[in-house]
Parts: sequence; C-alpha cells; structure tokens
Amino acid sequence: MKRSRLFTGTLLSVLVLGSLQYATLSPADFCWGEEEKISVISQIQQHLKDKAKKLSDEDIDLVAQIVFEDSQLYGVDYRLVLAIMKTESDYRHHVTSSAGARGIMQIHPSLAKGIAKEAGIYYTGAKDLFDPHKNIRLGIHYISMLIDLFGDVPKALFAYSVGHHKAIRLMAADKNHNTFYTKRVIAEYQKNTKKMIGL
Repeated sequence: MKRSRLFTGTLLSVLVLGSLQYATLSPADFCWGEEEKISVISQIQQHLKDKAKKLSDEDIDLVAQIVFEDSQLYGVDYRLVLAIMKTESDYRHHVTSSAGARGIMQIHPSLAKGIAKEAGIYYTGAKDLFDPHKNIRLGIHYISMLIDLFGDVPKALFAYSVGHHKAIRLMAADKNHNTFYTKRVIAEYQKNTKKMIGL
C-alpha cells in the first residue's frame, strides 16, 4: 500500500512538472500581480497627462496600456520607451518628420514594411503609422531588436535615430554614437527612472 501511494505521488509530481514545462507563461506572470500592473499603468497615464498635452484622455489610456503591455512583451523598460516618444515626437501621434518618419515613435514607412510581419502587425501602408497601437508596437519591437543587436542602449538609440544599417557602417568607421539625440533620450530616460518605478 505504501509503495503504491509513493508511486502515485511520484507519478503526479512528474506529470505536474512535465505540464509546467509546456506552459506559456512570461516572466511578467511570475512577478506582477494585477495591483502592480494597474499601478504602473496609472503612472504612465499620469506621466502622459503631465507631458503629452496634445493627447486626448482616450488616447492617453490607449497609449499607456500599449506601452505597458508591449514593453513587457519585448523586455524593454517602459520608461525608455516614453523617453523615445518624448524625444521623437513630443508624444504626438499625427506628426511626420522631414525624412518621412511618422507617428508617436517616428517610424519610417520603409522600416515598418520591413519589420511589421516579424512584429506580428498587419501593415497596409504609411497611414497605419498614425495608429498609436501599430506605431508603438513597431517602435518597441525595433528598439528591442536594436538592443539585442548592439548589446548597448546608447548604441541602440543611435541606430534608432539613423537606421541600423547606417549605424553599423558609421560605428565601423569610428563615428561617435553619443550624439545630441542619444544624450537627449538618455537624459529623459534618467528623469523617468527617478519618478517611476521599474519593472
């Protein structure tokens, strides 16, 4: 009887451990409860209310949710994402740069076309970049890709501003990646880390 119970207990343990191996949990599922998620999203909303004067309340709620979820998904600090938005567009999602980059994270249509499928985004053309959801997802996907590629946030930011192919060429030619743009984003990021909790 004891052997039978011991065997059954062992078998159950093996089955439970085996099933956990195939569970699709992200690191966020282990460390963030609903209260913490709500608290961080509220912080992002408040930050946007203070800084993003051109965003409506509805847009603020949408942007805060997307920034939180996609930062978690790609493992990028949401405070860095907000710093990029501030520097790139001053949180405006209907702007176009002189170089043709669009939206809140200033994504160029050619870049969007190249990375949309990989990012899991249905992209139909440049007008999609004025949709905050698509723009932010593409931006976070891209900065995540650049951090992986360069292994360094300032270099990744330099590549974000000039494009990764050009950044590789410039840095190979000993071009300093600590540009005015990079320093502005880092300074904004440091402000954000002082007033908002990290993930």
